[in-house]
Amino acid sequence: MSAAVASPRTLTLKQAALLAFVFATQRYRERHAVRVRRERYYELS
Repeated sequence: MSAAVASPRTLTLKQAALLAFVFATQRYRERHAVRVRRERYYELS
């Protein structure tokens, strides 16, 4: 924890970047899943 106390700015920047990356990948996966579901639905009907 001493390193985190010494440089909280870099820690928060890393956390913010990681959160943004995870959020973006989740949004992309959700969009892709919806697209695949629509294509399968149209193929069945």
